[in-house]
Amino acid sequence: MKKTYDVIVVGAGIAGCSSAYFLHQKGLKVLVIDRSGVAAAGGSSAAGAFVSPKIGKGSPLQQLTNEAFAFAKDFYRQHFSNHFHQTGVIRIPKIPWMPKILRLCSPQMRHHGMGISKRA
Repeated sequence: MKKTYDVIVVGAGIAGCSSAYFLHQKGLKVLVIDRSGVAAAGGSSAAGAFVSPKIGKGSPLQQLTNEAFAFAKDFYRQHFSNHFHQTGVIRIPKIPWMPKILRLCSPQMRHHGMGISKRA
């Protein structure tokens, strides 16, 4: 028996899975294929690949990123509320004495559930 689909989505990362989900919600038959056979083996599995709100002067990229952030929060809360909990993001400027401040504050930050990571 030959299977037919309305849409074939290539890639099972966050974009592919999201697209497939919403197309299926519209009643389409969707096939998702991924080179690894599992989701989140590529860019979606990168530790720093998350959407966070952007601070700035109102560029189109800032607006798009902030809309994506709000959409993702609503989507996860609606469909995966047992697995979603929002934490905070702190953006720290690159200044010479900041590593010393972070070392001094890191025990208190971890106590409150905040992680510290270096980003280029």
